[in-house]
Amino acid sequence: MNFAKQFGLIALLALGSLGYFLYYLSIMEWTSGGGDTYTHYLFARYAFEHPHYFVDHWGKPIFTLFAAPFAQLGLKGVELMNILSGLGAGVFASLTAKQLGYKFHFLAVIFTVFAPIMYIGIYSGLTEPISALVVIAGVYFYSVQKYKLGSVILSFLILCRTELFIYYPLFLLFLWWVKSLKAAPFLLTGFILYTLIGWPYYGDFFWIITKQ
Repeated sequence: MNFAKQFGLIALLALGSLGYFLYYLSIMEWTSGGGDTYTHYLFARYAFEHPHYFVDHWGKPIFTLFAAPFAQLGLKGVELMNILSGLGAGVFASLTAKQLGYKFHFLAVIFTVFAPIMYIGIYSGLTEPISALVVIAGVYFYSVQKYKLGSVILSFLILCRTELFIYYPLFLLFLWWVKSLKAAPFLLTGFILYTLIGWPYYGDFFWIITKQ
């Protein structure tokens, strides 16, 4: 299968999935995620009026950053962002599978966006879709040996979902395995950047740890 056809199939499946999700977004009258969906939406909706929401750890800073413009369109705007995040995760999953030599790598788009947890998360204001996008984007750049860029991307994972810090030892182990530990300090990029951004507001250098 040639290069153009491979990426054409990925694009075709991604666009087809986008059409499916947009259609149901336009007619659906429900959302998933319960109270968390509405709370995340409200943080994003009013973040421009109350900038400290951008560094609220419960709201998840990276989610709020990207969701805030979409939230001005209402809750469906946030769901639109989650659709795009889920599809982005699917595309990166396909590219990663291709890099690893899987013949039917393009099917990873479907396996990603229609996985039950992703499907539910897409029609919500939850943080799973953007977390998935950050994880698989970082993993993709690791797979193409761009370890520093991959580490920078993955460094923001803790700001998408706090509990995902458990992955960082695995990232370090991988970098050790491929003899690229010089990229390890870049895993601190997001932590350091948001520490400095939130420090003036909280008056606490370690707010990311203490203000859970």
